[in-house]
Amino acid sequence: MSFILNKQEFINLQDTKKLSMTEMANLIGVSRSQLWRILRGSCNPGEQFLAGFKKAFPKENFDNFFLIDMVQQSDTKNKSKTQAS
Repeated sequence: MSFILNKQEFINLQDTKKLSMTEMANLIGVSRSQLWRILRGSCNPGEQFLAGFKKAFPKENFDNFFLIDMVQQSDTKNKSKTQAS
C-alpha cells in the first residue's frame, strides 16, 4: 500500500495559503526538491511527508489530499517479470 498525492487539491491549498514551493516544503518538513518530485509523480509521499502535512495542516481533510494505491501480490510479480525481460 502506498499513498498518492492529489496534486490539484494540494496546489489549490498552496494557492489559498499563498505559499511558495519552498515555504510549502518547509512547513511539511521536506526539501523543495522532494516536494517537486512528489508533485511531478516521480515518487510517492513517504511517512515524513504524510506526517509533516498532517502537522502543518491539521484542519485539512487528509482524504482530500491523499489517495491509497493498493498493490496486489500478483501485480508485483508481473512487474518483476516484465523488468527482468
